Amino acid sequence: MRRLNIEAAQKQQRALELRNLGVGFDRIASELGYADRSGAWRAVKAALDRAVVEPAHEQRIIQSQRLDMLVRQALQAVLAGDLDQIPNVLRVEKRRAELWGLDAPRAVEVSGPDGGPLKTDVGALLLERLQALTPQDLPAEPTVLERLQGRLAEISSVPSGVIDTTEAEEPSSSEPPEEEDLEEP
Repeated sequence: MRRLNIEAAQKQQRALELRNLGVGFDRIASELGYADRSGAWRAVKAALDRAVVEPAHEQRIIQSQRLDMLVRQALQAVLAGDLDQIPNVLRVEKRRAELWGLDAPRAVEVSGPDGGPLKTDVGALLLERLQALTPQDLPAEPTVLERLQGRLAEISSVPSGVIDTTEAEEPSSSEPPEEEDLEEP
């Protein structure tokens, strides 16, 4: 394993800082004395590879402590009479709530008896409502009543909870014709 001297590490860190400021690799190379842009790129990559990334939980604790300091100072200012600091206190507290997920919506799970699935019988409900319809409930068109009565008869023959809501359609021109419609040459 190759040892890294302190000067090279500092130079790579400076390359990373410049890159974070939006400086291009060509300019980084010329400012820091790399032969070309690929040298600057390798320096930035090396600095990133050495970077220590703290776990999210530790980052939250550190940020929470910073927020504590900020809110403490802002509250002291408010208590001293500087009411202009109230929005700052509220912003800090909002950030704390976001950081720790305090305002996150609660997950609600709806389940049936003993945690099992909910059982619904939409088919029986629909059948019950259709059977309760009277001619006065329907428009004056006799065809609507006839169609509903026909569907009611179909639904009555289907087991509870299973309803076919599709209607038979004429084949459209975009569908391939059935075999009997094909003409032989």
